[in-house]
Amino acid sequence: MPVPYKAPGQPRRPAIVFMAWSILAIYGLSAWGPPRTVLRRTDTAMVLGAGSSDPRAGDRSQSGGSRYAVVEECELDVDAGPLAESCHMLENVCVDQRSAILYDEKYHPSPGHAAEPLPVLDPPKRHKHYIFQHRGTGAKDYHYSLPAMHVRPASADEPAAYLSEPVFSSCTVPVVYYSHYIQNVAHMFRDNAARLFGALNETPWAAHAKLVLMTAEGLAPPQFAYDLMRPLTPLSMETWADFTNRLPSAEVQGGFLPAAVPGDVQGADERAPDSCEGGPRRCFRRMLVCMDNLNITGWPLHSYGQHLVQHYERQGALPPGVLPPHRPAEATQRRLAAPPMAGTNGGGVEPVISIAFQKRSAPERQLLNSQELLEACNSWRHTTPGGVEVRAKCWEVELPDLFTGIAAAQQADIFVGAHGANIANAWLMRPGSSVVELTMFGFDETDAHMNLVKRNMFDEDSQVQFWKVLQCDPKSWTPGLLEKEGLEKGEPFRDFWPKYRNMRVRWEVLDTAFREIVDTGGDMQAFRQRWGEGRWWWLSTAKQAAVYGGHNIYQTCVKAREQGLID
Repeated sequence: MPVPYKAPGQPRRPAIVFMAWSILAIYGLSAWGPPRTVLRRTDTAMVLGAGSSDPRAGDRSQSGGSRYAVVEECELDVDAGPLAESCHMLENVCVDQRSAILYDEKYHPSPGHAAEPLPVLDPPKRHKHYIFQHRGTGAKDYHYSLPAMHVRPASADEPAAYLSEPVFSSCTVPVVYYSHYIQNVAHMFRDNAARLFGALNETPWAAHAKLVLMTAEGLAPPQFAYDLMRPLTPLSMETWADFTNRLPSAEVQGGFLPAAVPGDVQGADERAPDSCEGGPRRCFRRMLVCMDNLNITGWPLHSYGQHLVQHYERQGALPPGVLPPHRPAEATQRRLAAPPMAGTNGGGVEPVISIAFQKRSAPERQLLNSQELLEACNSWRHTTPGGVEVRAKCWEVELPDLFTGIAAAQQADIFVGAHGANIANAWLMRPGSSVVELTMFGFDETDAHMNLVKRNMFDEDSQVQFWKVLQCDPKSWTPGLLEKEGLEKGEPFRDFWPKYRNMRVRWEVLDTAFREIVDTGGDMQAFRQRWGEGRWWWLSTAKQAAVYGGHNIYQTCVKAREQGLID
């Protein structure tokens, strides 16, 4: 019987932190150093052709007619680092048609010896979640989950020469990754990309890692998931289906390799090599399968956001003309607190705080009085404790994709938006920036509304301040689409309804937040002190615009009324 795999539970070894990832993106493997040895193409053709006695070798015309010269293998300590500790390791493995093929003798019976059970690689439910959208109608279907990995022993009848006589790569280490809620932007950023970034930063062989995304039914990942995950490694990122597709074979010294086929698969990254050896590989000394949370010492949310900005700005992927080439590296409020701006208006120039109000694309979680707020915001003035007079420039922005999010985040000093995935764009902002997260009436009754602010505090290196407003006025909202339909049908209350409510926000609470944000000066130490004192969030009612939420992060509007904290 197969033995179910359990994630290792041993304590984390001390992290080995290597060079900054921004250096890696300059290009390729230099951040950790190149592979010690690689396979290089030569001009001499050595590919079995159509007349070969081995029908599995493929057609020379398909392979491109090139050969690989085998040189010394790489010596990698793949057991080192959090990936090896958190993921299941397969050794001497090939991949084909969405299957992992195991070549170790222990999986093959011999006279007097039974074969060892194959590993069962089946992730927990939250790492299998997938929403299938039907073509044409867009109808959502929850019956298609990320699959367990199919594993089998090697056969005497393998269908390709590179599977019958494999050459195992010791220079490329595939990391097959099951995402936590692959179709949610915030989850992909927070729980997947940033965690992987942290794990790779603590992994000495990270430059040899090839990221492979497991998807449902061999489908492409959402574009935002691809955009978020692609900059993690210098090698190309592929789905499990594309990574395991069958290729022609090319003969090399000691066996066969898969031969490159002209033309890339849809969505392939033309800028990055398929492997440390350069061409496609299907057989590996080690392959990791990551099916649950990674065991990391830190949670580098803001660091990864900055890595994304630098990566895509260098690639020219951002909308043209939206980012000034010499924009300040830090938010305005941080620069206000430092000389020469502190205590002076710089020769009469009035500093401007840029404030972007996030507008949701869906007809839910909208700011019902957004125009009123924008008018008040654009008239806002404030004098800092250092005597600097500042004003605000305010606008509304939709963030349909990562690149628009980067552009807006790099221009804004303060984001304002309703709780949801859009708030994750705050980690793309410059150091010293802030976000004011608005919580819909009634949604504070679930702990989920605190997920983003808590995660930001887990990131000890974050330089973005998360502030929060709870809407406690029972007349400050209108129902979202599902709640409206449910009320019309007389359905009982559903716990998720408040999450999608629209809201009307008092200007006075935002005025209070903006003043305290500017006075904090982008100083994370000062913000963390406020966090400890409960002065980083407010409860807002019809009579009391802004009351500090206090020490208890599980405070709610209902509890606050019972305690007499608010009317």
